[in-house]
Parts: sequence; structure tokens; C-alpha cells
Amino acid sequence: LLFWHYPHCYDQPPFSAIRRGDWKLIYFYEDQHSELYNLAEDISESQDLVEVRHDIAEPLIEALHDYLVEVDADIPSFKESGKRVPLPGEATRN
Repeated sequence: LLFWHYPHCYDQPPFSAIRRGDWKLIYFYEDQHSELYNLAEDISESQDLVEVRHDIAEPLIEALHDYLVEVDADIPSFKESGKRVPLPGEATRN
């Protein structure tokens, strides 16, 4: 597994990502959505498969969530309320 975690806004919005084999899942904190790509077939990441490949997306979301918790990663907060933005998978678990 390979993880990326960029919790701050600089030249791009905050996100976390995980890669397992040919599959890459990206979680965007600003609107709490995920995107899924098969890099073997779509190296340019232009065809989001998150809605059609739940069998791939759900385990990756869970693994990304668990990793972020395990390493006590910095997580963005909402400016208005100061509350922490939900981690990947938390919005769907509640």
C-alpha cells in the first residue's frame, strides 16, 4: 500500500489518497467525496469509477481511514465551526 496525505490548502485542495496495485482512491476533504481510478487502464485519472466499483472503493476507503487514525494524521477543520472534517468513510458510517 502507498499513502499520500496533504491536509493543508496550498496550491491544491486538501486530500488523502491510497494506492493498492493498479487502483488509486483519492479523498477530498473540502466536499468529502472520493474518486477511484484504475491506473493500468487510465493513467491520466480521467474516468472516476467510485460509483461503479464499490467492491474496490469500500476496502480502500476503510484502509485509508484506518491508516490516518493509526498515524494520528493532521486533519483539516471547517473554518466556520472549527470542527474536524470527517475522515474517509466517516460520513457514510454515521
